[in-house]
Amino acid sequence: MQFFDNASAAPPMGTKPLQAFILIVFLLAISLSFRPDALLEMHPLVDDGFYALSVSRHLALGNGISVDGDTLTNGFQPLLPLLRTPLYLFTDGARYFTLRLVLLVDVLVYGLTLLVVGRLAREIMASRRPDLAGMTAWVAMFLYAANGLTLRLHFNGLESGAVLLGHALLWWVFLRSPWARGTWALIAYGVLCGLLVLVRIDAVFLVVITTVGITLMVNRQQGPTRALRAFMLLGATSFLVSSPWWFYNLVWFDSLLPSSGAAQQTWQWSGGRWIRTLYALGTDLLPWTVTVDALERHAYFWLGLVRVTVFGGLLILLGWRWRYLGGSSTDGLTVGLAWRFAVQLLLAMSILLVWYTLSSWATHFYFRYLSPILLPAVLSMSLLFVVLWDSLALAWQRRILTLLLALPTLPVLGLLLYYHSGRYSIGFENQLALVRTHVPADALVAGSQSGTLGYFRDGVVNLDGKVNVEALRYQGQIPAYLEMREIDWLCDWPRLIRRRLGGDPGTMGWEVVASQGAFVLYRHDGRTAGEEAAAAIRP
Repeated sequence: MQFFDNASAAPPMGTKPLQAFILIVFLLAISLSFRPDALLEMHPLVDDGFYALSVSRHLALGNGISVDGDTLTNGFQPLLPLLRTPLYLFTDGARYFTLRLVLLVDVLVYGLTLLVVGRLAREIMASRRPDLAGMTAWVAMFLYAANGLTLRLHFNGLESGAVLLGHALLWWVFLRSPWARGTWALIAYGVLCGLLVLVRIDAVFLVVITTVGITLMVNRQQGPTRALRAFMLLGATSFLVSSPWWFYNLVWFDSLLPSSGAAQQTWQWSGGRWIRTLYALGTDLLPWTVTVDALERHAYFWLGLVRVTVFGGLLILLGWRWRYLGGSSTDGLTVGLAWRFAVQLLLAMSILLVWYTLSSWATHFYFRYLSPILLPAVLSMSLLFVVLWDSLALAWQRRILTLLLALPTLPVLGLLLYYHSGRYSIGFENQLALVRTHVPADALVAGSQSGTLGYFRDGVVNLDGKVNVEALRYQGQIPAYLEMREIDWLCDWPRLIRRRLGGDPGTMGWEVVASQGAFVLYRHDGRTAGEEAAAAIRP
């Protein structure tokens, strides 16, 4: 395990416990793919993650870009479903077995992200104190692994883990100064930028900011002609790489905004949203603290404020201690470039923060939209730990600091074991069980929450419009849409069924068949919309 350690000497602090913990987490993450089939329907995979998996599966089966094998969709982030399609080709569309392969590939992405984060930390510290570089790398990898948030992001079925890997890679390549290494290095960096946009399209803000930042640097160092050349190469390459997605959206959907974004878009200035943004920001900045999903509004505010304030204080402490770290700067440019990219990343995240707070009602996903903030948070805290450890003269002081570093390990290991218990679930297996038990296999069934159900069963129609542009156009007229599609079965949370139908289901011809957990299954009695209206006013 000498990959990050100095070859000439052992690191100042023994890193073998850190390495052992990372290995245990890695092995437990691998074990997620070997759970029983019933547990594969549950966390860490989330309902929306199954939409992207369904796209991969239907592409492999030759059904086009669709979550149901019928309706064309753009309600997903493009690159990851395309990369997963060969897995479903290999298994001929097998649902459960391919899920196991997907989780194994996600472990690979997780491992690569750990390595890149470690390399980033190592190179930043090596520019000032080479003797602490190996220790810093392992601390950074440990901090990345020792929090439940990174596990949720890497293994939820969505693109979140690939987003973190893409941002980390872009940061690491930025330190290589591609603008100073010739045309092909700039083109390669532009390709990486374009791929990051395909991983998640809102990364376009970071790509634009980085391109402008590099252009200004080249202008200052090499003059305006070289700066214009760098701008054209980076901009053109990143656009060309990502252009198929923009073309697909404009030609088939007349919009650059995917249906998944449009379905969750409601422009509003809301104090509640800003409180959830503060909470999400605090969660991403201090992911080693316990995260609770269902809280009172005031609790979201105070927890978010405390976390952001604590992180700000720790960042100030890092800046103060860094000045007195000692050693000779062998490559001061590395720290400067790392800081420059961090500023660009935080600027891009600030734009996303405002965008999503004003436009999206999906406050439960804010922490995921802002998740790249995890990277500077992990790097900052790893640097802070090492500079504090180096500044302490007494052994007992260092033991206390090391004990504080070890505190998050038990919750993370407990979370991974909890995934194997079958109790960590928000109940979508109940929705699936209801439909399997009561709905004929050849019947259409609809629901707003339809990711898990649609992955494991054919003939599922999405009603909230996230992956169904047709349903998105019928929002406010869902009863007419159901009648047009001849759908007689609804399975969802009761509040979502009432919201889609716009009234009491019972007065509209919908009868409860069964319920399980938080889900209820309705069947329509066959009356037309006109008959339902007449029945509603009949004394």
